[in-house]
Amino acid sequence: MIFVIINGRARLARKEVAAFDPSAEEIVTVGGRDFVLDLREDTSTPLDGMRLSTAISKLSYGLEHMPELGKSFPKALEHALKYSPATTWGIQLDYDDASPLPGLKLSIAEPIDPTQLYPMELAPMTEVDDTKFRPSLRANSNIPDFLRAALG
Repeated sequence: MIFVIINGRARLARKEVAAFDPSAEEIVTVGGRDFVLDLREDTSTPLDGMRLSTAISKLSYGLEHMPELGKSFPKALEHALKYSPATTWGIQLDYDDASPLPGLKLSIAEPIDPTQLYPMELAPMTEVDDTKFRPSLRANSNIPDFLRAALG
């Protein structure tokens, strides 16, 4: 059984296990079983109220159309920077508890060579639903033999 709680609120569970706000819930299928998902946030960002199915659709479109979208990247980044708060951008490393690396300032965007971009397919959200995951992991030259064998 899967049950995920974040900040005291049920986010993912079997419907019979947790109470969800009907206006925020979304049914997702994982490994052939239906779960209720609630991604709603109480902030005023563009992601508020976005359903997982919408996010998957947008990500899939972006990956499938990478070469065409790459042509407009400098203009899109310029627009985003123009309307973003005047702050210095930083890099926060996943494994580093220190503050973000200071001094990174984005002011212009370098053009992207469309020949370096290729269409991609968004992988399924879970390993259990991704028939290509284990074979691609086993084929990875960086995986040690004992782990490759454990992957079946």
